[in-house]
Amino acid sequence: MAVEHLTGTRGLCLQRIIQWTDGCASQYKSKGPFADISHAFQDYGVAFERHFFGSRHGKGPSDGESAVIKSHAFNATKAGRADIATAEDLYNYCQTSALNKQPHDEDQCHHLLRTFFWVAEGEILRQRGRQVQTLKGTRSLHAVRCVEANTVATRDLSCMCDACLSGIGECSNIESVAPWQNQVLKAVAPAQPAARRQQIQQRVRRQLAVRANRPPARVVRAAAANRQLFVSDTSDTDSSSPPSLPPPSPEAAADPPDEPQSTMDDVQEPSDTDNIHPLPSPTPAADPPDEPQSPMDVSGVSSPDPRTAPPVDVAQPRKLTVNDCVVVRYPDRKYPGIILECVGTAFKVNFLRPHKTKSATFVYPDPPDVQIVVPEMVIATAIELLPCNSSFREWTVTGFGGPWTN
Repeated sequence: MAVEHLTGTRGLCLQRIIQWTDGCASQYKSKGPFADISHAFQDYGVAFERHFFGSRHGKGPSDGESAVIKSHAFNATKAGRADIATAEDLYNYCQTSALNKQPHDEDQCHHLLRTFFWVAEGEILRQRGRQVQTLKGTRSLHAVRCVEANTVATRDLSCMCDACLSGIGECSNIESVAPWQNQVLKAVAPAQPAARRQQIQQRVRRQLAVRANRPPARVVRAAAANRQLFVSDTSDTDSSSPPSLPPPSPEAAADPPDEPQSTMDDVQEPSDTDNIHPLPSPTPAADPPDEPQSPMDVSGVSSPDPRTAPPVDVAQPRKLTVNDCVVVRYPDRKYPGIILECVGTAFKVNFLRPHKTKSATFVYPDPPDVQIVVPEMVIATAIELLPCNSSFREWTVTGFGGPWTN
């Protein structure tokens, strides 16, 4: 747009444009701007060259002009003289205020001139189909100029001698400044939305696998202590049911002990006609009890065993696989995570921690928080982790409607 204004409105004949900017990667110094520089001849018919200031350098008159405009707009809004909520409101205010300095006489020299332009949405083609790979050593470059489409010439240092400005002759600072080197920008095919989503998921899984294989520098939560806590809680609810014992070792099975650990003299050998079922047959729910109990007598009521009858929202181990998203209950709160590995009946889970300031937002800690989780701690499995932005640093959880705090 600046080139069109200079050539069309002001009638200037441009042959070469030399631009000095800072090293902002999102605006001037990255693969996208380099691709636009390489197409300068095709887009504008003008040779384009860009030089970058060093770190903490590059402040110029344009930065001062921006500060003046922002200060005027802020003071006008604070005083109630203007209501600026959008970019178009700011443009209208600048056009009607004292910021708009236009010449009164075209024949006279004007040292103070300030003009504003409104760029509507859609006037600039954002999707130009110039997808290229990142140029190696981009951060160390200080000069880039166009050669042809997808080809640029780069320099580690900038030089403004007569030979470099005119392009005729040899650089007078050749001993300090390396010559221009042509580099080809490798084009890549634009990814489709579905393929892009799959690439994101694969990249996230690779990052999680790398973090999981790295030994953590500190232990965020002690998995063994938490498991013992859950076992003790379930044991207190039903003291009549004995705890499950680990299977005997091969040595113990091959060589049984000489004396039994416990004896029961009142146990008789059952006959062929006796019913040897260890539990009594269940009583139908419709049959009333033989003797009614008082409202306060609850001795005959037995609570369900959490080891044999898990709650509805507890997932079974056989239904969980690697890369499944789960919610795990700990004493302090609930945490989301991704299963990295199945270890017997337990799971190795890479946990996310809550964001410090944003609610319902989670981040991966550094070092990673990878813990062993038993199935009784998993309370939700039908969830999905979605990134909040393209940096994949903040995540949200969908499919879990309960509160995160206990």
